[in-house]
Amino acid sequence: MKKYLYSMLAAILLLSGCGSNSAAAEDIESAPESVSTTPVENALLEETETPASATVSATYISTNENFSGDYRPSVTFNQDGTFVMTENLYEGMGEYKGTYVFDGNYYECTVTDINFSGFAGDDVTKFEFLQFNPNTLWLLDNLCGSREKDVFTISDGSENSNEEYTIKPAQEVGAITKARLYENSSDMFSEPYLPSLLLNPDGTFVLTENLFAGMGHYSGTYTIDDYILDLHVDSVDFSGFAGDDVKEIRFEALSQDVLQLMTDLCGSVKFDYWYWNVDQ
Repeated sequence: MKKYLYSMLAAILLLSGCGSNSAAAEDIESAPESVSTTPVENALLEETETPASATVSATYISTNENFSGDYRPSVTFNQDGTFVMTENLYEGMGEYKGTYVFDGNYYECTVTDINFSGFAGDDVTKFEFLQFNPNTLWLLDNLCGSREKDVFTISDGSENSNEEYTIKPAQEVGAITKARLYENSSDMFSEPYLPSLLLNPDGTFVLTENLFAGMGHYSGTYTIDDYILDLHVDSVDFSGFAGDDVKEIRFEALSQDVLQLMTDLCGSVKFDYWYWNVDQ
């Protein structure tokens, strides 16, 4: 199952990075294994509050500013394990229907029926949402009008239900017991030029960065404090590029699967999301 993914304490959730190309990303020999996640205290929520859709049917509506009123994409998760997603096709609305599995963090949606064709997304068989909190979901796939990173908020029947939320990370980075590789999710990068972060269990790291004219590397040691990952740079193998003088790099975690960069580098910039590539 595709599971990649976050935080800034006072910033808009939807921001995109930029990057380019040239040179190969570093390989790792040992494949990281999934580690069970441990929730941390979320100061924005009541301790007894649980995701609404875990116990009752719930509808979430897209906050994408390109859509308004009845033209906003939405998804409804029913108690019986079925879902309906209404999608904006730019020439009308379409629907995905099917079943979903919710594990407490992710909604994995399996599509069994699509009532449109000839549009982007008409061949989608699966897509996922990540749940930030009981009110907020993040789409992890591209459909038609809805795109990866779009935020959906729970509907209370009013237009005001689609306000932006300030989200504190809900989970810890977790113990690094096996090599773990994260990759920048910006759509400006493509293989093999994705910026990547390799965390080794011995406390060392290698961050491979896109310099727009080749790839460069930061290396050093890291420390973890709950949802904060601090990289302490000991060496940089490039100069004359933005970020060549960076000594500390910070990430914040929305889960073990997703980190959000909090430091401007070169191709990678503040608030870029980095996903754990569990297939590497």
